[in-house]
Amino acid sequence: SKSIQTETGDFSGDIVLSDEAWLSPKAVVRGFLSRNIAAGNPNNGSANRQSRKCTTIQWEELSPSLTSGTEGEKVQDSDRHNVIVNKAPRILILCGTNTAPATRFLVEKLTTALESFNCIVHVATSSELATEEHSNLSETVIISLIEVDEPFVARWTEADLRWFKDLASHKSAVLWVTRGGDYAAEESLGFSITTGLLRTLRVEMPQLRLPHLDLSRKSDSSGDVIIESILTALESSILSEDAIYEQEFAIREGKILVPRLRLQESFHQELSGRLVQAEPSLIRL
Repeated sequence: SKSIQTETGDFSGDIVLSDEAWLSPKAVVRGFLSRNIAAGNPNNGSANRQSRKCTTIQWEELSPSLTSGTEGEKVQDSDRHNVIVNKAPRILILCGTNTAPATRFLVEKLTTALESFNCIVHVATSSELATEEHSNLSETVIISLIEVDEPFVARWTEADLRWFKDLASHKSAVLWVTRGGDYAAEESLGFSITTGLLRTLRVEMPQLRLPHLDLSRKSDSSGDVIIESILTALESSILSEDAIYEQEFAIREGKILVPRLRLQESFHQELSGRLVQAEPSLIRL
């Protein structure tokens, strides 16, 4: 490895990995950034600039619409109709090959809701989509319900991976829906792999809008709250014209939550503490 120190005190460089024979590189990392997060490090000239870099992800309720009441609901429905029909006239709902009855009912209700906005809605399984021409879907927004019943990414085969890569390379907008809950239960851990994958792809493929909506495992998968959540996530992410738009959503206790980075003062104070023993001083007992 080799690196240089930048003006901020960080180190940037490349890393090459190989085996004992060193005949060829086995892995190459370009532009690796290394940062000393100990704000109290006396050897770090940028300590003052790093004084407030300790953060944590905190889930907060998505800000509701400014309109309220019966008249406000009519305005909101009218705005939603205009947004969806103009920006997502064609929508494809993707299902898993072993879709549960409750999920099939969810698909029916979601299709009805989208068709009420004059959208052309198609429903297909991942295996059926593999036989279609992806070029015909370039103007189609995809809502994936593949992981509503069980994890997909955590168990996918090589063929599934090729299918996903092909889908991502031909599409510009996919709303991926999971039902992992808060990952407190063992059966929910498989969905966390999807969360990590989608976060990575958003960084490596910024041209792809790939928002993630995670449903609660305790909620009724065919309930109206789920339909409303999907439509809200669609509006706030794929159909949003804002330069910075929402990319992750979670449904907890009937509320739509979004992640926010907040300062973690306790962690910062712990890192900022002196690592050397203080000089003794004489005091009165």
